[in-house]
Amino acid sequence: MGLKPSLIQKSILNGISVLIIVLGFSVLIGWYTKSITLIQVVPIFAPMQYNTALCFLLCGISLLLIVLGQKKIASFSLATVGLIGALTVLEYVTSSNYGIDEMFMKHYISVATTHNGRMAPSTALCFILSSLAMFFTFDKNIRKKQVSCILGALIFGLGLIAIIGYLIGEEVIYGGGKLTQMAIHTASGFMFLGGGITVLNFVQENKILNKKELLKNTGYFGYGCSFALVIFFTDLSIPIEVAIGIPYVLLVLFGWFINKEGIITILATCSTVLIIAGYLYSFTEIKSSVTIIITNRIFAIMAVWLVAGMLKLIKRKEKIITEKNETILNNANKKLDEKVAELKIKNKELAQITYIVSHDLQEPLNTITSFTQLLRNEFNNKLNAEATMYLNFVSEASARMRNLINDVLDHSRIGAKKEVSNIDLNGVLDDLQKDLYATINKTQAAINIEPLPKIKGYAMDIRLLFQNLITNAIKFKKPEVKPEITISAEEKFDHFQFTIKDNGIGIAEEHQKKIFSIFQRLHSNKEYEGTGIGLAHCKKIVELHQGTISVFSKPNQGSNFVFTIKKN
Repeated sequence: MGLKPSLIQKSILNGISVLIIVLGFSVLIGWYTKSITLIQVVPIFAPMQYNTALCFLLCGISLLLIVLGQKKIASFSLATVGLIGALTVLEYVTSSNYGIDEMFMKHYISVATTHNGRMAPSTALCFILSSLAMFFTFDKNIRKKQVSCILGALIFGLGLIAIIGYLIGEEVIYGGGKLTQMAIHTASGFMFLGGGITVLNFVQENKILNKKELLKNTGYFGYGCSFALVIFFTDLSIPIEVAIGIPYVLLVLFGWFINKEGIITILATCSTVLIIAGYLYSFTEIKSSVTIIITNRIFAIMAVWLVAGMLKLIKRKEKIITEKNETILNNANKKLDEKVAELKIKNKELAQITYIVSHDLQEPLNTITSFTQLLRNEFNNKLNAEATMYLNFVSEASARMRNLINDVLDHSRIGAKKEVSNIDLNGVLDDLQKDLYATINKTQAAINIEPLPKIKGYAMDIRLLFQNLITNAIKFKKPEVKPEITISAEEKFDHFQFTIKDNGIGIAEEHQKKIFSIFQRLHSNKEYEGTGIGLAHCKKIVELHQGTISVFSKPNQGSNFVFTIKKN
């Protein structure tokens, strides 16, 4: 059985949280131990400031706390992160120093740093957005979660833009003009943090009914916007002669994953605007013909709209097919509901007929039994041995018929008009052993009961299930051999599996399926008493609890009856 999506998402989220905690903690250690590798990665790169590492540590811890449901504690960490980010931005805006940059550590590395110990303005902005995005996950309001998804995607995009700036050697992308630059591992940290915030929203989406698709669409749209920013800043930095159409085509393809009318047109329009803006505001000098450059841009715009048109056509056809399939499915479900309703009525009628027939059969049986007893009482001394034998046959047949009718009634009543309750199986088995004391004592049966779980189910039916299996294990014992019965349970993913093992006469393989059918007997009444309905009871009770029952056995080697009960 594979893991559920929510479990996979939680595992990913926990991994991201730990990674961010390790990143922040490692750089803090680096500042105390003066490790250039931990602080800068490479000596020529900007350092991750002490406050930046501290904020990453707090963000990672907050993610874990939110997953664990400790939102109040997480809120203090997030408030600290947001405050540090906001004060840093204010310092840049007002050209002030509030004393937070070197509050915890006297900085000794000033590469690509305009103010000792002060994080880059883009870094401070990302921490403000991160604290807001995680605060919004506290609320079940879908609008706030949508904003949280978009902010997570934006944080991811800002980190990715800085990484690309380092890869292509453009300081203008990861630097803030002449201000402090974002460190390369800071950029990586924000990519993971943004992704973590998105996953956090997806983990929580299961608690919001009918909003799953809406939240997913928002996530895709947010990452589409981030991808657009990455392409745009890359376009500004690379030579203007380079055709940039293909990445924008990929941006339009994001529309495939977003189930919202008109989104492909919006993405194509945004791509067109960004392609034009990339030409108008490029950081690089023009080294070739303007005509060629403009032609490249026109072809890029044409490619974007061509792909957009094809994608819209495909989605339109897909929508038509989906609507047809939904119509077919709805009609099938409607017919199925009608059949289920008919079946319920028939089952109800059948149960009533079973009860009436069984009840009416009791009357002639009572008459036969009464007259048989009268004959015994009135003519006991006048009856010869043969007549007495005939009366015995009638009495025994009447008793068997009465037992059979009662068993049929019991079978029809299983699960009827009963409530599900919590059942302590250890208590049930204790009571059963007391009720079966005479039988257990007479056969000297040894019953070993391992610790059993508490389950939810129909209490009387569960009791009958164990009673039938235990009495069968005692009844079908080997001659001159004391019965030994072991009852055990094992917890599985969504159910409990029970095993009742005995050392009895066993069951041949060809009979192991039919014994669960009603009125199926493998032995004559002289060998073993019964009506052949006990195991049919067991099967019906187990299926009522959404489980299965089977037997593993060989003749003269005992039997293992294994059945399952659904946890919920």
